[in-house]
This record gives sequence, C-alpha cells and structure tokens, in this order.
Amino acid sequence: MKVSVNNQIHEVDSTFYLTELLQSLLGDAIQGIGVAVNDNLIPRSQHASYKLQKNDRILLIKAAQGG
Repeated sequence: MKVSVNNQIHEVDSTFYLTELLQSLLGDAIQGIGVAVNDNLIPRSQHASYKLQKNDRILLIKAAQGG
C-alpha cells in the first residue's frame, strides 16, 4: 500500500506499524524524531501499536538544538 512520508510516496506492506516504517527509513537514527500521521502527533509510546493505513500522510520532524 502507499503512504506519504514528508510528501514522498512510499510503498509499504499492509501490515506495517509505524515503528517498522521508521526503522526501514531511518534505521537506528530515530532518536529526536517527532512523528505526525494525518496531522495528529503520535507519541513514541504508541509507535509500535500504530498500524499504518492506505494513503496515510506521515510527517517526520527532526528535533534541533538552538536558541
């Protein structure tokens, strides 16, 4: 099935959970990443249980330091 990640279409298995998508895209570099699906922030504690749906719009945001 197709999902959009930061406005780029990705083909994923229909059984993918959010954690699996993040690991396939980012590997171990998922620290400091915020995730919104269809404009709703998904807490890290829910990534493993959040099942992706066809045409989900996923936004990945990298936390940055600064002032």
